Amino acid sequence: MNLGRLLIYGAAFTIMGLSNAVIPILPELANLSNSSSGGFASSLLFSAYFLGALGTMLPFGILADRFGNLKFIGLGIVLTAISGLIILLSENLWILVVARFIEGSACGAYFPAAFAVLSKLRNPARHIGEFTFIFNAGLATGAFLSGLLADIYLKGAIFIFTAIASLLTTYMLFRYRELARPESKWQQTGALKSSDLFRKPYREIRELLSHGNSGLWLSSFLLNGAVGVLMAYYPDYSLGTITKAQLGISISSLYVCAMITSLLGGHFNVREKTLIRLGIGCSALGPFLQ
Repeated sequence: MNLGRLLIYGAAFTIMGLSNAVIPILPELANLSNSSSGGFASSLLFSAYFLGALGTMLPFGILADRFGNLKFIGLGIVLTAISGLIILLSENLWILVVARFIEGSACGAYFPAAFAVLSKLRNPARHIGEFTFIFNAGLATGAFLSGLLADIYLKGAIFIFTAIASLLTTYMLFRYRELARPESKWQQTGALKSSDLFRKPYREIRELLSHGNSGLWLSSFLLNGAVGVLMAYYPDYSLGTITKAQLGISISSLYVCAMITSLLGGHFNVREKTLIRLGIGCSALGPFLQ
């Protein structure tokens, strides 16, 4: 496998795996510094990742168009390794929150660049399908290993994914010349002029936020919000009720189902709106049954 696809797929699995390796052990991480914040500390650790991604995805995406997508894929890998090391070595709540923010920033650097590269490959639908499958596999594996290893070594899964991120960083450094070479076929062709660096993204964002897409935005907000609330509070809610291994399995099952439906969805002749309604209905039913 060439450098571009190896970095994209390897980073997808690693970044998502590390992000979810934290979820089953949120209460324990929050209590490492003897914090009395309880559920608030867990929520802070959970949401810092998404704040980092939210704050950096747009500017990093614009800069990736200007300076090259693979550079920002590499940046995402490096930031993932750094955040993993900080989480491994620290027991201070606020340092862990900063590490989670850095981890989210890695996601912000990685995803726009990865989608830009994959969209320019031959048969992009196949590659994006593989990409979706792999990052859901990373989410499932992260949660599963975290729950499985929690009683042996609390940060065991974090150690595994930090090690993978470090190996990817080392490999990337050995291939730095290929990564940095502007004429590489994996780099963005026809880079934006300085005058268009913000003008073109502004036009695209304005079209994306048009009134015609309001229903899609609202449904995405509600869908992901419901899942986020469930994920943030489930480790505390289930504490003492199920084991960490069972918690890891139950969280990972969410992403295993996403892997299966993402593969099956493309093989059925179903309209997009029908799939969206079905997804919203299932997301609403899940928290209700909990």
